[in-house]
Amino acid sequence: MNETSERAHRIDAVLFDFVGVVASVRMAVAGDEGTGNYVIVLNEPVVASIRNLRNAGVKTAVITNNDRRALQRQAPNLRLDEMFDVDVFSSDIGVSKPDPRIFTHALNRLEVPANRAAFLDDLANNVDAAISMGMRGVVVDRVSTAVDAVESIIANRR
Repeated sequence: MNETSERAHRIDAVLFDFVGVVASVRMAVAGDEGTGNYVIVLNEPVVASIRNLRNAGVKTAVITNNDRRALQRQAPNLRLDEMFDVDVFSSDIGVSKPDPRIFTHALNRLEVPANRAAFLDDLANNVDAAISMGMRGVVVDRVSTAVDAVESIIANRR
């Protein structure tokens, strides 16, 4: 592939699913923060990868079918605005994955075309929807899958 072709396929934004990729959920126990029945547990290697993406100049977004208020109750100290350039909650815009409109909304806010973006999710049907729009897609079956995908994206930008 020549340099022009490489640049044309360079990834400028990575969109992440929240629960299943960036974080997991477990039942709350006495002493946990928040007021919900569940607790959000960040997948720290993925969070570090997101930080690496941003340091490499790659825009980031989280797209979640979760309700913003419920997430704030479950994880009151979680600062998505510090981890991501853009956060998109289905509860805010009235559409959810795999509806292409949720991806379009995020891409528009990031000001990145679909062919310059990648989407990571633990559900294949959501990834398929992103691919059908022209994004690169990765089905995340374990934390290392997400980390490896991010490392590859960063390496291909050099």
